[in-house]
Amino acid sequence: MVGDGKLPNYYWVSVSNDYYYSNEEGDVSWVGDVLRGFKSKGKTIAVFDTYKQAKEYVETELYLGMKSDDGITINHITIEDRISGELYQHSKTLEVELAKFYETTLEDLEFSKERVLQFI
Repeated sequence: MVGDGKLPNYYWVSVSNDYYYSNEEGDVSWVGDVLRGFKSKGKTIAVFDTYKQAKEYVETELYLGMKSDDGITINHITIEDRISGELYQHSKTLEVELAKFYETTLEDLEFSKERVLQFI
């Protein structure tokens, strides 16, 4: 149902142990493309009727590095909807040169807003 373009719209919050890897040249890759044997684990943990509810849940109940109920170390959090798919991403990136992680957040709501207006 994620990204199927239909109404009613719902918002899924998902988490995973995935993270990104930035090499000395500044190229960014998914960790599974760099580390052989990396086991990606993730799941949808909540569904909401509004983006505001989903975002509030993410901002107040989740943080990178915490463990989910079933032991997944959360390195990647997304909010996805039916209209356009991924709207929000909060993730860790390993900066190899500095040997430390940093966090990035991406948010893009414009496509979903435009599509919802078509239904009104």
